[in-house]
Amino acid sequence: MHLHAALFDMDGTIVDSERVILNAWLASSRESGVPLDPVQYSQVIGLNDEESNQLLISLLGGESAFQSVRTLARSKLQAPPTEVVFPLKSGVLALLSELSHHKVPCAVASSSTSAEIEDRLTRNRVRHYFGAAAGGNEVHRGKPDPAVYLLAASRLLISKLPQLRESS
Repeated sequence: MHLHAALFDMDGTIVDSERVILNAWLASSRESGVPLDPVQYSQVIGLNDEESNQLLISLLGGESAFQSVRTLARSKLQAPPTEVVFPLKSGVLALLSELSHHKVPCAVASSSTSAEIEDRLTRNRVRHYFGAAAGGNEVHRGKPDPAVYLLAASRLLISKLPQLRESS
């Protein structure tokens, strides 16, 4: 294996979160009397928090409805610290183990917030495989803009500098 590094998206790639989040938002919007359909909600996938919040405010008909639905959706997504809400996707652990075995540094670049990245990777006991992470809350534009990937890659490079200097 001759890889210099591996950058991963998180939601839908490492962890199976998109379906869980989608279902929480759809159920919460129905319960709040402002139903979203899956096609409408799919427009927010990949956007950072600020961008997705603005779109959801528009789709739900205003700030008040958005706040109500978001509060309900968040409550549906809460779990005790020891439970896994978003399980690993099939094959992820084997891939991360193989990359680690070959000393390929890995980073996460996600539209999710930094706190969500830490929580989801830690709960699944895979955080140690990643030398760096960057969240959508740390960049001005969400995907497909490359900013979050560039930030994760730069952090991964910085985390590897001492090892690179030692091997020179």
